[in-house]
Amino acid sequence: MSRNNLLFGVMQRMGLVERIGSGIGRMREQMKEYGLKEPEIEADENWFTIVFRRPKPSPAAAQKTTQKILDAIRKDPYITRRELAKIAGVSEDGVKFHINRLKSKGLLKRVGPDKGGYWEVMEKGKPG
Repeated sequence: MSRNNLLFGVMQRMGLVERIGSGIGRMREQMKEYGLKEPEIEADENWFTIVFRRPKPSPAAAQKTTQKILDAIRKDPYITRRELAKIAGVSEDGVKFHINRLKSKGLLKRVGPDKGGYWEVMEKGKPG
């Protein structure tokens, strides 16, 4: 059922609509296929909200990501967050999260400015 016939008509003429009324069912199927919780749908007469819950990564996965970041920094202390994100398979914000945790534990230190500085891996509180 179209909530906004004008918008629907425009999108249909642009070829952006595959099938009418199939999206929510396909979402549910895909979530189930990937072993994820079904999306939570809240609606009233004017608006709807869909909430997707994703599983929290396991501690082992977080440790593996952290290790990839540390190994890459050991190889190249001048490596960028963007390069670390590609190596670790996470977003740049994910790299920032892991780096902040490493810094708070005293395992990683930034020497110099963001541009032009470098990373220093600390082994048990001492430069490594």
